[in-house]
Amino acid sequence: MSEPINNHYLPVFYLKQWAGEDGRIVRYHRPHQRVVCHPISPSNTGYEPHLYALDGYPTEKRQAIETEFLGPMVDSPSATALQKLIYTPNGLDSNHRGAWTRFLISLLLRNPESLANIQEKGRQVLVQQLATQPEYYEAIKRPTDPSTLFEWIVQNEKHLLDNFGKHALPHLINSELLGQTIFGMHWCVVKFPGSAQSLLTSDRPVILTAPLKDQNCILALPVGPQSAFFACRENSILQEALGKNTPTGVVKALNVSLAAGAQKHVYGADRTHLAIVEKRFQKSL
Repeated sequence: MSEPINNHYLPVFYLKQWAGEDGRIVRYHRPHQRVVCHPISPSNTGYEPHLYALDGYPTEKRQAIETEFLGPMVDSPSATALQKLIYTPNGLDSNHRGAWTRFLISLLLRNPESLANIQEKGRQVLVQQLATQPEYYEAIKRPTDPSTLFEWIVQNEKHLLDNFGKHALPHLINSELLGQTIFGMHWCVVKFPGSAQSLLTSDRPVILTAPLKDQNCILALPVGPQSAFFACRENSILQEALGKNTPTGVVKALNVSLAAGAQKHVYGADRTHLAIVEKRFQKSL
């Protein structure tokens, strides 16, 4: 099996929910000054080449995070859970709920910016750990070796530093603390068939109204042009928020948040969102 090159931080199964009859979605982005939109296959967007690749590993292991964890352990079971959520939410069992929990956490962590932050924090932790007992290195180092163990690793095994944060990604996605928090929330999928506009999504599709540990936090994720997943600690908070707006008002509020929070791309089922994306999406490629 050939090594995968394009690592999708937005899984294809998720983006396919916005696909038309031709199998394509509409991608909005700002290559220069103005936002433009055009159709694109879900498999041709939402990725970065070698995003999760482990430097210095044999070819067959370089993409282990993608092929042994994200694909089979996160995305495949989440695709099944998504269909349950949309079509038979009452049939969601604990396995589906666990899979969807991991998927939500993965969307928060697996994108390029979050992964870079994990990498940097992991590097800092490793540097601190290497400096705790310098006497062990002093006892074995040769006259030609660098003065510290960290310098030796930079010189001889730099891939250990480069991969440290990537190795942490599966452990973070499987975080018991985050997982228990989301798993224990009240869940629902709200459909908006009467809305005057459809829902967007983006390369940062999870919306949090407050930190997850906050009692008033509402987590929202569009799961299609007319449906959104919500999770909250207090169901009354979500019902109050939804009750204050018409379906169109809720969809518009979600679309504003999605466009404003996007890094490179906003996605939709059609081209009717150009004005709102132009107004709210600030970043350019």
